Amino acid sequence: MTIEEQAFLYRRFVPEQLTVYGFTKQDGGFYYQTDFMDGAFRAEISVTDAGTVSGTVIDLMNGEEYAPLKNEQFDGAYVHAVRGAYEALLMFRRIFRGRATVRAYSGTRIQGNGSDSSCASAGRIC
Repeated sequence: MTIEEQAFLYRRFVPEQLTVYGFTKQDGGFYYQTDFMDGAFRAEISVTDAGTVSGTVIDLMNGEEYAPLKNEQFDGAYVHAVRGAYEALLMFRRIFRGRATVRAYSGTRIQGNGSDSSCASAGRIC
């Protein structure tokens, strides 16, 4: 199961919520991008018209996809921090309705309103 599938498990697609949270309508779905972890990474999230969520995290230092994010064999503290911050970002974008446990990828709880970028870089919403 991907990080995106895990974040939106038990949630129902609500298209009218997408533009409220900054998504733009594009061919075949919606698109959102934002920088996180103090500008070190860019999350690019897309949702098809059918409600399928996919995402890519770009390492802005080299402009390439951050491969360790979705490979469970990479298990260092920094990789976990990036995973946690990315999932916190996904959970903050409440584009689906339903029940879900709000947890960072590492299993830590996310709290607050998401307004502090330093909290997002630490893998949580404050």
